[in-house]
Amino acid sequence: MTKAEKREETIVRFMNKLDLTREEAEQLFEDDNSTVILPEVKAIEEKAKECKRRYEHKFEPRKPVKRERKVDEDKKELLTIIERAISNVCSIEEIVNETEIKFSYNGNSYSIKMTKHRNK
Repeated sequence: MTKAEKREETIVRFMNKLDLTREEAEQLFEDDNSTVILPEVKAIEEKAKECKRRYEHKFEPRKPVKRERKVDEDKKELLTIIERAISNVCSIEEIVNETEIKFSYNGNSYSIKMTKHRNK
């Protein structure tokens, strides 16, 4: 299909779909396919260039937040009870915070970790 055929087909489509006269459809085609910059368009482009903002993000690593660790008193109390019971039978190697007990029994190492589940 040549340029002239495409132009004619587009003009006919404008006439049918937009209910335009032949002259109006030709003018619409010329406006759409013109390379000439109209003064109104140029003014709008200049105004847009003036208002153009540059958005740049300066990369800064996040500062670490110091959070105070909350001790769960219930877990601590339960682990203390378990510690007393285990200490009668075997040797306790380490107590990690109020969450975990590491101990050895018959030459093997074990650990008990206390997990508090959330209520649903």
